[in-house]
Amino acid sequence: MKVTIPSLDQNGIQLAAAAYACGIVCILPLYSENGLIQLVSAKWHMFFFSTCAALVIMCVLALYHRFYQRKPLRRFVFKPSRISLTLVFMLLTYTVSTLFSHMPERSFWGLDSRMNGWLMFALCTVCYFLICTLISSNQILLICNAMIIGASLSCLVAWLNLFCIDPLGYYSYIPQHARHQFISTVGNINFFGALLCLAAPYALYQALFSSSHRFWHQASAVFLLSSFLVANSDGPWLALACGACVILLNQKLGTLQAKRLFFVGGLCCSVWLFAGILIRIVPIYAPMRTISSVLCHPLVACCGILGCAGMWLLFDKTKLSARLFFRSIFAGGIAIALLLLAVCNLWNVSLGPLNGLLQFGPQWGSNRGYVWGILVDRYYYTFNYREQLFGIGPDLVTHLLNPVYSQKIIAMNGTAFDSAHNEFLQMLICCGLFGLFFWLLFIFSHIKHSLYSTPYLTASLVAYCVQSFFSIHFVGVFPIFFALCALTAVKKSKK
Repeated sequence: MKVTIPSLDQNGIQLAAAAYACGIVCILPLYSENGLIQLVSAKWHMFFFSTCAALVIMCVLALYHRFYQRKPLRRFVFKPSRISLTLVFMLLTYTVSTLFSHMPERSFWGLDSRMNGWLMFALCTVCYFLICTLISSNQILLICNAMIIGASLSCLVAWLNLFCIDPLGYYSYIPQHARHQFISTVGNINFFGALLCLAAPYALYQALFSSSHRFWHQASAVFLLSSFLVANSDGPWLALACGACVILLNQKLGTLQAKRLFFVGGLCCSVWLFAGILIRIVPIYAPMRTISSVLCHPLVACCGILGCAGMWLLFDKTKLSARLFFRSIFAGGIAIALLLLAVCNLWNVSLGPLNGLLQFGPQWGSNRGYVWGILVDRYYYTFNYREQLFGIGPDLVTHLLNPVYSQKIIAMNGTAFDSAHNEFLQMLICCGLFGLFFWLLFIFSHIKHSLYSTPYLTASLVAYCVQSFFSIHFVGVFPIFFALCALTAVKKSKK
């Protein structure tokens, strides 16, 4: 009996790679085994085994295609673009930093609560190259929409958690006084904000510019944008503002896009109004803070609805240039922000509640200012030349802070810091000047390239980078950033 082995074509390998990419951007942020207690390890194991399995499967398919079918690999394996080389140099720097680390084993694995060691960065590198070399350009939107689905489900859980509904049983082991730090399927509110920063700008772009599936794009944009309220942190709000500016400065922005923007904005304010009313009626898991507390105030939300309605009518009844209007708003916003920063920091004028946001000092950013000052001083005054160039090793910031400064940090913040809570400063301390240089080069090159290849992802990359100034790498979100960067590097010529 003769057995015929099926032929492997280009679509087959691309479909397998697309399935892996969809799993990373959709399933990874949702995956959990035993609630918040083992959230990091569960996502780490899922990412580790799925990436290793995908790598093995792709290698087997490539060998089968090349040696059994005797066909050239270029039919489904594509040469990465030049911007991908920045990630290779970044991984080399990570490797050197790990080899010279004070604690090589800890740098290889990372802290148990973060897993931000060499291995996770290596897996993110493998994820990046699997996607950018095997994905077809016509599968990019499919993967991005899968990310929207995963983020929307995460937001649904977050809204339920806000009103003390725990459908997944995540909070059964978390003390009541610590629950304000955790929400949704990614745990920490900063990680939830980072996930929103990746998904919401893409949804907003599609809501403004897409000519098909308009209801789906607008509904997802409203849901994700309004969910920034639940993140209850100022960093994601700033990141959202920066991502929105990238979209609004787009050359193609016209009257139609402006009307869609204010329509979406009006719906978001309506959601915030309804949420603000509910917050005053039913108990919530944690009080709203700063920007979130202002936006969910019924009076502010009503003013937002009226303002969006008025601007919609303005663009509907006049021939006002949307591009000129938003560029003027952007320039005015930058000027006002710089003026307020100067008033608070140079002339020490108090602005009341805004001091916590604008006045830099040890207490700024939930005492991040104090921690950043310690780390910068340690880098300049106690690091030798090798440590300044290659760092002290991945995920070892905690050894610079604890136990020397832990008691004071706990007294100020209520909990100790085990990282810089700033991805760029963390990279400088852990991987040195070389690591920070290649990391910035990797980010800026992909943002620049996305302007021409995938402009709908540019705002997402920018928003993530802005929020990462206040956050840290997390295995449930960090690989998604690499996946989106890989999508920007996919060549348009693929079929």
